[in-house]
Amino acid sequence: ERKSIISSLRCVDMIMTQGEFDPTENLKKIHEQFHNAKLVFVIGSNWKKIPGAEYIRKIDGEIVQPPFYEKLSAANIINKMLKIYK
Repeated sequence: ERKSIISSLRCVDMIMTQGEFDPTENLKKIHEQFHNAKLVFVIGSNWKKIPGAEYIRKIDGEIVQPPFYEKLSAANIINKMLKIYK
């Protein structure tokens, strides 16, 4: 649902699934493809130590941490699924 919502935004150029904990390799690929663009890394506000932050700062990107939105939290989605399938 999250991927579908984000990909439908006109301002989004591309979506990459994050397969590893550290997103640095994906960030490098994005930066290579969009070298003149400013990278904005969006990550949950619950993250204190942000993986990939060092690379984002190195390339003068921006880190944005929007406030927690419970309706689409992973825990909320899992709990709803468990209620439906029990």
